[in-house]
Amino acid sequence: MALVDRLYDILNILQVHSSISQQELENSLQTSRQTLRKQIQLLNQEMSDIASIVLENRKYKLIIQDYDAFEQIANGALKQGTDFNSTNKRQAYILKQLVESYTPVLIDDLASQVMVSRGTINNDINQLRKVLEVYKLSVIGTPNRGLELQGYELDIRTAYINIVLSYFNCQNLKLTDKQVILKNSPTPQTSIFTKSLLIKAVYTTVLRIKQGHHFEEDIPYYHNFIEKNIEFENFIASLEVHFNLTFSHYEITYLAFPFNIYNRYMINTNDYDQDFLYHLFQQMLRYINQKLGLTIPTHPLFEDLEQHLIYLIHRLIFRIPSRDLFLQEIKQRYPLSFEIAKLSAHILSKELHREIPEIEISYLALYFEMALSKRVAPEKRKIAVVCHTGLGTAEIIKNQLQRILGPSVQLISMTNENISQCDVKEFFAVFSTLPLDQKNYQIPVIQINTLFDEEYIRLQWKNLAKHHPLSNDQLTIILIPLHEVSDYKSCLSIMCQQLYDKGLIAKNFAEKIFQREALSPTIFDNGVAMPHAMNNHKNKTVLAIGQLHPALKTTAHSVELIFMLAIPELEQETTNEVLVQVYEFIFSAANHLNKRHKLLQTTSSKELLHIIQKGKYL
Repeated sequence: MALVDRLYDILNILQVHSSISQQELENSLQTSRQTLRKQIQLLNQEMSDIASIVLENRKYKLIIQDYDAFEQIANGALKQGTDFNSTNKRQAYILKQLVESYTPVLIDDLASQVMVSRGTINNDINQLRKVLEVYKLSVIGTPNRGLELQGYELDIRTAYINIVLSYFNCQNLKLTDKQVILKNSPTPQTSIFTKSLLIKAVYTTVLRIKQGHHFEEDIPYYHNFIEKNIEFENFIASLEVHFNLTFSHYEITYLAFPFNIYNRYMINTNDYDQDFLYHLFQQMLRYINQKLGLTIPTHPLFEDLEQHLIYLIHRLIFRIPSRDLFLQEIKQRYPLSFEIAKLSAHILSKELHREIPEIEISYLALYFEMALSKRVAPEKRKIAVVCHTGLGTAEIIKNQLQRILGPSVQLISMTNENISQCDVKEFFAVFSTLPLDQKNYQIPVIQINTLFDEEYIRLQWKNLAKHHPLSNDQLTIILIPLHEVSDYKSCLSIMCQQLYDKGLIAKNFAEKIFQREALSPTIFDNGVAMPHAMNNHKNKTVLAIGQLHPALKTTAHSVELIFMLAIPELEQETTNEVLVQVYEFIFSAANHLNKRHKLLQTTSSKELLHIIQKGKYL
């Protein structure tokens, strides 16, 4: 990785964290403390009087003095200051010549211009070819003729903006050109990033048109939502006069893309193909169900996600790079939602022929997390309020809780004697002013004072609504050690046989497992597999955890833990709630090496059930 790219990695992380520990930053960048200190020292020199990175109490923090100048740095100013000792800058220069030249480019000319050997320039060209594969572009070399760039016009412009103009500013664009672009912009108060992108889009469009390269068709899946905006029409007219050009409908649509990539205003559903979007969304839900057995309701998730999907598709079309890096926090805090988002991204990638950046997956994960957090129905939120001083005080506390938690919660005042004699399964949770032995309850018990902290109560309630514990009649866990098993299919056969011998699955369950695996293997990253199938034998979820010693090497993965799920066919809503908690447990373990090791070593199914019931993850 080029040094300048590493400097931007550091900046990107510090922009989205008010502070971050030395250890976290080192782990995130996968570098040593000494190297990180040197890189930060260099970065501080480059940002002198603009911003600085300080270390206080073993935590790094970014302090910005000049926000406008810092935004210029954030948008790539450091890259433009590098020389041809940078491999990335040489690659950008090669692409620049390929795009801007009217004739094939000679390798000897390139080597002479950047002052490196022919062998070095050949290596740069080969590396550039790999970079351009993402853009579906090819560098074609013909003996005695030279190098030429081949590909779709949109991809050429996108690569030129993202690669060339990151290292070489719009060199042929005069100050008056930039002033005309920004003065007549339909949204003059927009961010510096959007302004910079707009200048690059106009510069690239004018360059390509003058070379005789035009858009001759609409861009698939892209919609110009400001097409009828009078300010945008005036903007296009000013560009045509200033550059003495006439833009076609297709060029005008392209020039609008910097204003159509972020969700800034509500869109009329008549302005885009809602049927296509809904079909795409349904494909995502079907794939999630196929892979995990989870049923996610279409509504209200589609309404929440609809506009985000539109702009996400636009960002993917134009390959907009993101500077946000709270990815690790999302993965760790919402492991199931992140995995669901990855499955959705697979469908998007297949449909749009684009790689989905992990940061976009993390944004999707937030929407799925909101959907999963709403899964507990209001009618189930029945709360017992227990007070050791009697029902009178309990009634006062109940009124306080009602004010905090709202009308959707049914609160019932009880004494300690009442609660010990009733069936607590009818309650969602217990709030108590005295310590209760949680071992006697299969629901959450929250201890409070008669004068309690309202924020504490809200936080506890939020956690309860998301992670309601399971009862023993909803989930059975079986641990199955697998020693020296030769192949993955044999592992599944052994696990199915043991479950059948214990009377936990139907006779045809194994057949369903193998049919599903043949259709779509359920081996995930990090050494985890999750085969699952419907089970019409028991009205409860069964989780068998296969512990492989040693790990099994398959064609594409190494497997050390197999989470086999037998999902009951009845009571879909209840089953879904169980699956959500089980998957959150599984993916939390899958994302942490030390948790996977604990799972490999544990011998107690009862302890594992307790961990899942309490919403804890090892």
